[in-house]
Amino acid sequence: MLFSVLMAAAAANSAVVAASPGRPAAPPPLPPIEVVESIPVAPPPPLLVASQARFSAEGVVIFPVIVEVTGAGETLWSGRLVLSNRGFGATYSANQTDANPTCAEATTFATSQRSLRVSLSGSAQDGQRLRLSVNWVRPAGGCGSDMSTVGIERTFDLARGKAIEVRGDGGLSVRLTRPR
Repeated sequence: MLFSVLMAAAAANSAVVAASPGRPAAPPPLPPIEVVESIPVAPPPPLLVASQARFSAEGVVIFPVIVEVTGAGETLWSGRLVLSNRGFGATYSANQTDANPTCAEATTFATSQRSLRVSLSGSAQDGQRLRLSVNWVRPAGGCGSDMSTVGIERTFDLARGKAIEVRGDGGLSVRLTRPR
């Protein structure tokens, strides 16, 4: 039915254009719209307002960890990360890209890139179970854009008032201290 209405409208439009050569024809009136089927629309889901959400701070332990990262005989970063025993971790990240100073007389452009990412998360009831992830990227040396990457992935216990040192390849070392 709808197809026949559209075909009739197209035929009427052709007749108007053919009947008035040289003049722009006025468009024919559009046929009435016929509703063939009505589709029910589901109501939207209810909105959840933040004040209605239930959050419990019971059993959550928030605590700082003092972190010192060294590599190649220098301190790469030293600071404090604050995390919790419910898996809420903390991350420090820094990136730097420069023109490679060893390539001053080279005919090609090279960059020197450095980056450090330290991620720490806690678990267990008292928060003493920690997961450490460190990634250190530095120039591999020479005139070029080659990089050297060293990483540490460790899980360990660190009680209040204690410290631990974790060593990786390339002279990378991380000292973690959990104050009382």
